[in-house]
Amino acid sequence: IKDRITIIREYDDLEPLYCSIGKLNQVFLNLISNAIYAVVNDSKPVKTITLRLAKINTDLHISIIDNGIGMTEETKKKIFDPFFTTKEVGQGTGLGMAISIGIIQDHQGQINVSSKVGEGTNVTLVIPMVEPFVEAGAELSSSETLNNTF
Repeated sequence: IKDRITIIREYDDLEPLYCSIGKLNQVFLNLISNAIYAVVNDSKPVKTITLRLAKINTDLHISIIDNGIGMTEETKKKIFDPFFTTKEVGQGTGLGMAISIGIIQDHQGQINVSSKVGEGTNVTLVIPMVEPFVEAGAELSSSETLNNTF
C-alpha cells in the first residue's frame, strides 16, 4: 500500500470466544480489505483504521472503523447483495459482504453498519459469547480450546 495508514487498536480484556476461527478470519479479511480500499481512495492526509474489541453484556463487539470515503444510504442498502460492488472491475467480486453476513449469522450474530460520505464507515460485528458444546462427561483439551477460540 503506497499510502500510509495508521492502525489504532482498542482492545478490552476479553474471555475466549468459541467460534469457527477460519470463517471469522475470512470476515476480518473482507472488512479490513474494504476499510483499506476506503482510506486509500480518500484524499484525507491522515488515514486511519480503528480495530475495536469490547464485551458488552454477553456479546462481543468487534468494530472496524475507517475515516475513508464512506457510503451513500443507497449503497449501504445494497452492500450485502451478492455481486454488488463499488470497486472497479478486477478489484472486487461483490461477494465479501454477502459471505460475511452469512458467517456472522451462522454465529448467531449480526453486522451493524454506519457510514457517511466523506467521513468514513463503522462496521460492527455483534457475536454472542457462548459456552462451547461439550458432551456430558467430556472435557475440552487445551488444543481443542485454542483451535476454537478467538
